[in-house]
Amino acid sequence: MKKIILFASAMLSLNAFAQNINESKVPAEAKKTFSVSFPLASAVKWENEKGSYEANFIVKGNKMSALLNQQGTWLETERTIAVNNLPKDAQEYVRKNAKEKVQEVSEIKKANNEISYEAHMSKGADLMFNAQGKYLKAEKD
Repeated sequence: MKKIILFASAMLSLNAFAQNINESKVPAEAKKTFSVSFPLASAVKWENEKGSYEANFIVKGNKMSALLNQQGTWLETERTIAVNNLPKDAQEYVRKNAKEKVQEVSEIKKANNEISYEAHMSKGADLMFNAQGKYLKAEKD
């Protein structure tokens, strides 16, 4: 019985972080901001992420995502970049310290214009770097 309860709790907590949703469940304000900001977006898929709405999409062959709140305020954009587009310090950190392969690298731009980078590793961890490439932390997916 304990195993069943633990399994159910784990599944519920995973769903609480990000959940694919139908576009019809996205607030009109968020959809409007998204369509104005990214008119060339294709293959759009929406997720509910802790009360905000994340659109995953493609623009001119580039994978991107945009995070918006319920009122349609843009919070951040993430776009896939090549590993060699990471700042030099981040590239050096990955080369010296990563014990697994980099799967994908993203540049993250927040509403306050702060830039950061995220290296998605093959076993699910993400290495976070600031705009200058200084290592900040590792996060589990």
